[in-house]
Amino acid sequence: MRPTLMRGVLAVLIGTFVLGSSMVARQSRQEPDLTGALLIEVRGLRAAIEQLAATGPRVQLALGRLQMHEQRIDTLVKRHTDVRDRRLEVEAELARHKNTIGSLEETIRTATSTAPREEITEAIRHHRRLVAETSERLQRLVAEEAAIAQDVSGEQAQWTDVSRRLDELDRALNRK
Repeated sequence: MRPTLMRGVLAVLIGTFVLGSSMVARQSRQEPDLTGALLIEVRGLRAAIEQLAATGPRVQLALGRLQMHEQRIDTLVKRHTDVRDRRLEVEAELARHKNTIGSLEETIRTATSTAPREEITEAIRHHRRLVAETSERLQRLVAEEAAIAQDVSGEQAQWTDVSRRLDELDRALNRK
């Protein structure tokens, strides 16, 4: 009975040894696959981290540009408003001078003596000089207003471009 028991134990030991050897062989074959997969994963993570590291400064730069364009637009809009207000004042002043000339010319037509006519004629000449000067100021203000409006338009186009790039960055980051 002992030899049979010993043969059984020996058979179990040999079976365990063979089974253990085959499992170790399988694990050693699987480890290179696992190592390769881990290596690929680590490289992917490294690439993702590098991309995020590069994206951060790009986003900050784009935000800085966006804020800079917003400030420029605000400044230009204020200037535009100031110039428009001055233009409206000059237009009103020009209208007053023209009305005054019209009134003075009507007064000359109805005046009976020559003494007031000379004074009125001089006043008309004075107001015509003022009309010419005011018209020149008005033309300068109109040109300045148009230039500022063009500058605002350019800044808004740049602001839109930077904003579009930020939207693209946002979409790219959300996909990942």
